Amino acid sequence: MHLAQANHVTQVVLTDINNTSAALNFVRKAPEYNVRPILGLDFRNGVSQCFVGIAKNNEGYLELNNFLSRYLHEKKGNTRGGSQV
Repeated sequence: MHLAQANHVTQVVLTDINNTSAALNFVRKAPEYNVRPILGLDFRNGVSQCFVGIAKNNEGYLELNNFLSRYLHEKKGNTRGGSQV
């Protein structure tokens, strides 16, 4: 955030990999740096990136989270003997 502020960046996107753990802290801290926080998700299969979703608004972020929940739930259900199918 210091770097964004120093370079007069007014919007920053945060995309966590297969989770949303940093989102709340990011949204809380962004105004201190005069930055508009934008949230997204980086969907991966292991280390392979599948796609990145960027939310347009709160409803979009909810949709990304719902999709992530389904994705992770289905992924866990597709294992045999500890390895992915």
